[in-house]
Amino acid sequence: MSGGGAGVGGGVLGAGSSYQRFVHSALELTRLRTVLKPHPSQEKFRFIQPNDDTTVLNALSYSAPKIRMLRSLTVEKKNSVQVLDFAAFSEPEYDLPIFCANAFTTPAQSIVVL
Repeated sequence: MSGGGAGVGGGVLGAGSSYQRFVHSALELTRLRTVLKPHPSQEKFRFIQPNDDTTVLNALSYSAPKIRMLRSLTVEKKNSVQVLDFAAFSEPEYDLPIFCANAFTTPAQSIVVL
C-alpha cells in the first residue's frame, strides 16, 4: 500500500512530520485506556546506536494487562529517510492475531505495509 497514513491529529505520517512524534501521541492515547509498563526488552534496545550523527534510533516496548508486548522502532535520518516498525502481541489466552505495521518514507514517496 503506498501513500502516507493518517496520523494523530489528521496529519500525514512522514510528510514533514516525525514518526517519533506519532508514536509518542499514540502512547499517550493508549495510556488513557490502560496501564503501560516497560517491557523487559526495553532495556536491551536502549543501547542501539546509529552509525552516523544524522540518524536517530528510538526503540520502545511496553506490556499491559491484555497485551504481552507493544513495540516500536523509529529510524529517522535528517532530511532523508524515516522508518516506523510497530508490532502488538496480545496475551495468548485472547487468541488474537499479531498486528504489525511498517512505514518507510523518503522525500519522494511513502510506503506503508500492514
